Amino acid sequence: MSVPSVNRRSTLLFTALAAGVGGLSISACTSEPSDIGSFALSASPTTLTAAAGAAAVTSAITITRTAPFAGAVALTVTGTPVGASVAPVSAAGATATLSVQATAAATNNTYPVEVRGAAAGLADATTTVMVTVTGGTGVGGPCPGCWDY
Repeated sequence: MSVPSVNRRSTLLFTALAAGVGGLSISACTSEPSDIGSFALSASPTTLTAAAGAAAVTSAITITRTAPFAGAVALTVTGTPVGASVAPVSAAGATATLSVQATAAATNNTYPVEVRGAAAGLADATTTVMVTVTGGTGVGGPCPGCWDY
């Protein structure tokens, strides 16, 4: 007879009982998943206004690690406003800076700029900063009017 069971800690325990000629035989196998930790991203502030041709605006990206993970997190940025620049960064510490600078030719619009974090062996994490470009002379954009509901 075979009886699988799962306890509160997700430990899988299989116990096989077999009656043989010489009596009772018991065998067991226990497998427990290892905890490798995780991380999450957050941004402050979550909205920025970038004036075309002006100095860069910034948002602090906080990386919150859950033990035992303490490794580096590679950050990438998508959704960069048309006519603006954003530098991707890597962070071994707890914070990184998202810097957005719009040129005079930037396209006025509101853009969802996503910061994605990746670390070996862990699920990716994301946070979004809404960037509004003002005063630009560019036309078009990734989706003109997509924020006009």
